[in-house]
Amino acid sequence: MRPASVFLMAILLAGAVRGADLTAVLSQVEGNVTVKEEAPRRRSPDPGPPIRQARFLQVVRTGDEIRVPTGAGAGLVCSNDRWIALPQGMESRLTPDLCLKGKALPPGTYRKLAPVGGRFQSIEGALVLERNTRAPEDVAFGAPTLLSPRNTSLLDARPEIVWTSVQGAIEYEIDLVGSESFRVRLDASETLCNRSGDDWGEAKVCSLPWPDSIPDLPSGETVFLSVGARHGLASPLRKESEPSRIQRLTEERTEEVRSSLELLKDLPLETEARQLLEADVYARAGVLSEAIPVYRRMLVLRDSAESRITLGDACFAVGLLRLAARHYQGSADRSQETGIRAAAEFGLGRVEYAYHRYELAVEHFRRSKELYVSIGSNYESSSAEHAELEAKGRDN
Repeated sequence: MRPASVFLMAILLAGAVRGADLTAVLSQVEGNVTVKEEAPRRRSPDPGPPIRQARFLQVVRTGDEIRVPTGAGAGLVCSNDRWIALPQGMESRLTPDLCLKGKALPPGTYRKLAPVGGRFQSIEGALVLERNTRAPEDVAFGAPTLLSPRNTSLLDARPEIVWTSVQGAIEYEIDLVGSESFRVRLDASETLCNRSGDDWGEAKVCSLPWPDSIPDLPSGETVFLSVGARHGLASPLRKESEPSRIQRLTEERTEEVRSSLELLKDLPLETEARQLLEADVYARAGVLSEAIPVYRRMLVLRDSAESRITLGDACFAVGLLRLAARHYQGSADRSQETGIRAAAEFGLGRVEYAYHRYELAVEHFRRSKELYVSIGSNYESSSAEHAELEAKGRDN
């Protein structure tokens, strides 16, 4: 077996579903698809109606019925790693026999698609407070924020450099420190800063292709990248206090990642589900500069609260705290699902903790803990309680 195949199988097998309980995740939802639970499972006093509108990446369980009207469409990835398209114009009950009729997928595919505790599994350590963000972006007026590449591994030896535009700047300066150091000064009036900022929030962004005169990033080496702005000829250069730490993957590791991505193209899944697996490969390799754009494209195709949680985690991991908070809050605003709201509150708590606003962090962690307790998510509620106590200790 090729090394790339071993790599893909390893990451998929690591998440293989254990236990005999059959579940499935909706990898496709088109039209007025509904799910009827065999019995209400939520622990709240008022669990609500057992028939609900189906949503992309919703987990269904044995005995649940999925109704697909004529003209609608739905597909399932079962926890036995089989994919099946549900017939139109009828109800399909989730049973072992139904899933056995499906097409086999690589081991662990289900685990990569099914959100756990309101979040996906791509960004490892998402619930561990001690693994805090690296180099959060500054909020000082006049300092540009480096958006990409930022605190990430890289596949590309010549990445595009993207940062936020600064009003009134006359010059930008880009510095890279490593074995091949360089400094580039750009006249702000001649810099490409007309890109839409939708992908990065409300900010207008600037970009620069890797300069032709600059060598490729060395394979396997860690370098430090920063962007600054100058507002006048005699003004000091304003930049983030910490440069971005970036590292180009080794040639062998790069080949493993690219080969794994090629294997995903043959899976019989809809675009959104395949993109989630693609982003997972990038994220597990630490290539968050590629994972984040894939998560953003998923939101364009289908704006789901679960996807926003994961995109928030990715932004948090590279230190883009304001963007992370925007996606966490967007997830909370778009969903009534308790697990998603709990994950969003936890994410918001981590953002406030990283900004040293511990009193606000305590409130978010407390709400997250209470929501997780209400649905019986013991591991997540314990993590939120630990984070709450940690933030209280810092606040005193």
